Amino acid sequence: MIQEYFGIQLSGSVRIALPLTDLETIERFGRPQICQIPGVAAFFLGITHQRGALTWVLDGDRFLELETSDAYQQSQVTVVILKHQLGDTQKRVAWCVQNLEGVLSLNLTQLHPWTDLLPERFQSLFTAVVKHNNQPIFILDSEAFFRAIRSRTNTLVGV
Repeated sequence: MIQEYFGIQLSGSVRIALPLTDLETIERFGRPQICQIPGVAAFFLGITHQRGALTWVLDGDRFLELETSDAYQQSQVTVVILKHQLGDTQKRVAWCVQNLEGVLSLNLTQLHPWTDLLPERFQSLFTAVVKHNNQPIFILDSEAFFRAIRSRTNTLVGV
C-alpha cells in the first residue's frame, strides 16, 4: 500500500515522514522572530507569531534526545508547522528541521525494523518504520506526538 507523506530530516540521518493532512505550511524565519520563554521545557526554542497565532517552536533534536546540532542556532531556521485536532482544540507547533525532503510516496508494506537512530522509548510516537531509498524513515503518529509534547511540558504551554 502506497501513501504520501512529507519527509523531513533531523540531525544525523534521522528521517521522519509527516502525514500530509497535518502539515499546515513550511516557513523560514530569523531567530529574532523567536521569543525565548524562560522556564519552559528545553526542547522549545521559544514562541513565534505566525499567521495570527502564537506558535511554539520545537527543537526536534532535543525533543527526541538526539545529538543536537548548531543548525538551530543560525540566523535563519526552517520549520514545518504541524497542526492536529486533539479533542475540541486545534494544536499547532513549528518543528525546526535540518532538511526538507518534500512529498514522499512510501510503501507501507516495506517495513524496516526499529533502529538505534532514535531511543526505543519514542517508538510509540511512530506508526511504523519503512524503507525509502534503502534507508529507514519513521512515520509520525501526529496524535501521539502532540500528546507526548503536552505530557512533557508544564500546564502553561498550550501545545
